[in-house]
Amino acid sequence: MLPACGTGDKEVFDQRPAQTAVGTDTLDSLVDSVPVTTLLSETSPVVPAGVQMVVSFTYSAGADDVGRPIRNPYIAVWVEDSRGNLVQTISAWYQQTPRGLRYLNHLRSWYTQYTESGAEPTISGATRGPGTYTVAWDGTGLAGKPVAQGDYVLFVEAAREQGPYSFTSTPVTLGTSGFGGTLPADGELSALTVEITV
Repeated sequence: MLPACGTGDKEVFDQRPAQTAVGTDTLDSLVDSVPVTTLLSETSPVVPAGVQMVVSFTYSAGADDVGRPIRNPYIAVWVEDSRGNLVQTISAWYQQTPRGLRYLNHLRSWYTQYTESGAEPTISGATRGPGTYTVAWDGTGLAGKPVAQGDYVLFVEAAREQGPYSFTSTPVTLGTSGFGGTLPADGELSALTVEITV
């Protein structure tokens, strides 16, 4: 056991137990001892073919815009796994010009996931005005293959230049049966629903 503190690095490191080299056989036995549920496996059940997750939401410009031009929002809809890793961008709407790309980071949460993953959005497009919209996901991940059955988190985020920021999320379960739910309204995002059909 290492001392809680020492007078210097040499003293601390001289008192630690000797380390032994770990060979391939030892690594194999360590991997074999890890519970199967914590390992990624090609034999893990994946979502069935034909699964579809439909997300609907309404975007409404706020009352604070009276007398000012309303800029269309940037909106992102995406899914993360239970560890917070980006699984797939379902849709990303932003102004696709050099000037518009400067404001992409206003979608704070999605932009962080987007840049860390290095993945291009599966579906992207120009911004849209206030209205009710529906986007859909086929249950495939960034590599284009079906994702594993299990628990995920759905996110919807909206931001616009000189306007408010909205963010909401809900857990979802992908499996062999359908699922339906609502997301909490936030700011200019309302009437948010999710439905999974198998």
